Amino acid sequence: MNRYLWLDNLKGFTIVLVVMGHCLTGIEQYNSMLYLVRWIYSFHMPLFFVLSGFSYSILCKKGDYTKHLLNIVLIYLMQSYVYIVFNIFAQKYIATNTIVNWTDCLWIIIYPVAHFWYLHVLIILYIFDALISKITKRRYIVLIVSIAILMLSLVVPNEYVSKIMYMVMFFELGRHYYDNRRNLSILLTSALMICCFAFPLLREDIFCYKMIEIAVAFVISIFFVSVFIKKMDWKVPILNWLGKRCIWIYIFHSYFTSLGRFVCGKLLGDNIIARVIICTILGVVCPCVFYKILAIIRSDFIIAKPIKLFSKK
Repeated sequence: MNRYLWLDNLKGFTIVLVVMGHCLTGIEQYNSMLYLVRWIYSFHMPLFFVLSGFSYSILCKKGDYTKHLLNIVLIYLMQSYVYIVFNIFAQKYIATNTIVNWTDCLWIIIYPVAHFWYLHVLIILYIFDALISKITKRRYIVLIVSIAILMLSLVVPNEYVSKIMYMVMFFELGRHYYDNRRNLSILLTSALMICCFAFPLLREDIFCYKMIEIAVAFVISIFFVSVFIKKMDWKVPILNWLGKRCIWIYIFHSYFTSLGRFVCGKLLGDNIIARVIICTILGVVCPCVFYKILAIIRSDFIIAKPIKLFSKK
């Protein structure tokens, strides 16, 4: 099956924003970076889940659901433990992105560490979609259910559970987009307009703010998907290559951005723009170099497809 060129291009663009967003974390106090931080965090992960939902639909069509789910579970568990062990020792010497301890090894089944929450939520959404698809095959019904779950996320007190419920709609949006591209804009725009105008009237101001956040994430995500489908459905070398390696960048970027932040802090001082640019480049390029090294020795499957370790040859 041919790859969707726009999808790889947009994945490449989005993963760069993810890395840059993490590089910007902790320096929001600098006014020069504040609006960039807010802009990136307003949509970058919802957009990533839209793309994940679209990719999941491709896998379902190919019949690779179970194998891919197990593969993601293995990636999540293996890389979470590696990250925890690394950070426990590294945080003694440098400022890491997340403070961890040994008890986190016991809790990662329920609460993920650092940026690995994306894989954890993805596993949950895969299972959710598989279960609800047994009840109904009509994607618009699943999408309506996901919007209802999104609305409920606004009143759930647990922050992480609320985040999972929040991302359901964006994941199913990608699923629906794969099957019903013509009906998507009308359906979602109508539903979200009703939510944005009706629900906040019954609640305090904080809910109005949250609905605005949802609307912004939705509009920007749809905008980028539409632009890349219409204007970028051709192979953009750098973005396309990064898109194909986005899982590598997502897993390993924090190791290199933490190191880059430490070194740049010593050498560049308060030159925030230079620090962000250098750390972003390190977070994008170094994982790709690591991939290349493992690919040369034919061991890259250990990271991207660990399920092969347990497959019969």
